[in-house]
Amino acid sequence: MATKADSTIVYSFNGTRLNRSSSFLLNLNGTACIYEEHNSTFGFGVGFEQVTAALDRAKAIVDQVEMSLTDALLKNPSLISFSKWGPYLPLPYQIALLKEKHFDFAGVKQFLTTIYWISNFK
Repeated sequence: MATKADSTIVYSFNGTRLNRSSSFLLNLNGTACIYEEHNSTFGFGVGFEQVTAALDRAKAIVDQVEMSLTDALLKNPSLISFSKWGPYLPLPYQIALLKEKHFDFAGVKQFLTTIYWISNFK
């Protein structure tokens, strides 16, 4: 993490699916962050301690994501637009498709469980 007094940038060095999952979980728990896919970073308007706390909260809710995915898909049907026929599937199959092809919640759980966060500034 690159930190300053009032902002933090997390360089994840992970794949797109895992980063999307992290972003989804952070937004789900109310943490404002800017995910930039092209350079695998997350920008936060808070300091190091608040970011690590938010990531711990994300880790705690990763197993309860099913209902939140349903809500997100109902609010934003374009979430399934990566699949040609995805929008025509029944909702449970759309959720399964999202979890298999668009997100990686098992991977993000493992990542958040095993990672040790360090900051370049104290």
